[in-house]
Amino acid sequence: AVVSTQSTGAPTPGIAIAELRPDWTSGFVEWLLDLVNLSLNSAFGKHGRFWYRNLKGIATGGSLSVSLANIAVFYVLRCVIFDSGTVPEELVSLKRFVDDVTGIWAGTYRGFVKWSEFVNRQLALFGLSIKEKEDLSWKLNPPGTFTTFLDIKYSFDQDVGLVTDINIKPTDAQVYLNFSSSHPCHVFSSVVYSQCLRYKRIVSNGVTLIRRLQELKSCFVNSGYPPDLIDNIVKDVIGRKRNLASNVSKTTRPNEVLWVQTFGPATSDYISL
Repeated sequence: AVVSTQSTGAPTPGIAIAELRPDWTSGFVEWLLDLVNLSLNSAFGKHGRFWYRNLKGIATGGSLSVSLANIAVFYVLRCVIFDSGTVPEELVSLKRFVDDVTGIWAGTYRGFVKWSEFVNRQLALFGLSIKEKEDLSWKLNPPGTFTTFLDIKYSFDQDVGLVTDINIKPTDAQVYLNFSSSHPCHVFSSVVYSQCLRYKRIVSNGVTLIRRLQELKSCFVNSGYPPDLIDNIVKDVIGRKRNLASNVSKTTRPNEVLWVQTFGPATSDYISL
């Protein structure tokens, strides 16, 4: 059986390679593109007794789906917005993660609608579009209200500046590794710690953070975690400083002499040592 998926109409990887990696040899590019085509043509799925393959487009969840989507969206947005010489002055900032885009518009609502219509017309030349009503992809939030980007909601307050909060999608069941699962004890505490620290980094307001952590606690309790274990970790996380930077080790590793051996540790020569 053959399933037809919506074609993205995105530029081929060869165009992006030619413009962004001009130092790559033609032989290497041809070999790489052959591997990409092989991967896409080998994408099959099974449902029941039948196997399916793509007729057009790229299947979500494929090994190259995210990478190809990132290349395509980068190339198209560059052509439509940045290289077109029509970047409006009202567009203060624009940030992107694969196909999720957010930014700051310092202009009127009518001006934003006019610009968004222009972008959609240009995207149509590549066979792409940004939905306007079905999922509110084009959404302009007034100042002081939250804007969603990935797992973050952010807004700008006149008194405190940037305010951030956690964003839980409606499809997120927030089901974690069940406490009855056969894992070492430290694994469960690590799961709670990692989620609590994630909340600590994202949520900027202390009162909101405590409320969000209590909501998170109920999710872990539903997964069988002891309340005392969660409370101890939450208390520790709340007392920590809100560090948004990466941890850099201050210790230097001593010079190590690597021992390269031909045979494994089970060989008789190794055991005799």
